[in-house]
Amino acid sequence: MRLSAPATAATVLAQAPDPGGQGEDFGKSSPVGLVLLIIFFIAVAFLVRSMTKHLRKLPTHFDEERAAAAAPARVQRAERAKADEKTDEAAESSEADDDQSTKDAQESAGTAGSADAAGSAGTAGSTGGDSGGDADSASEANGSAQAR
Repeated sequence: MRLSAPATAATVLAQAPDPGGQGEDFGKSSPVGLVLLIIFFIAVAFLVRSMTKHLRKLPTHFDEERAAAAAPARVQRAERAKADEKTDEAAESSEADDDQSTKDAQESAGTAGSADAAGSAGTAGSTGGDSGGDADSASEANGSAQAR
């Protein structure tokens, strides 16, 4: 069903012109949109006004001493508690480092002694010494944890 060129041209010209989206409801949303835009502009104006008021209240320079003095006691207690926790963690980690260095020194001394005494069988003796050292250090760690 193919139309010839003159028939196609006549069909195209006979069609009603497209109103370009200007149907029955065209133009009815414009007043609502205008009202919404005005409301949004008013809201933005109030927000800008409020922000400038708050910015004017801010000092030009911030002093840490004044800020610490102005902080509520609850905040100051929380900061002290955090500092105490960090100090405790640092002390625990230094104790763990001391325990580890002591353990390493004991293991190296035990390994060197068994290697000298056993000769080529010292490798097997040092392996046994390592596992014994781990058990001893583990029991020491449990004892120190229970002491706290």
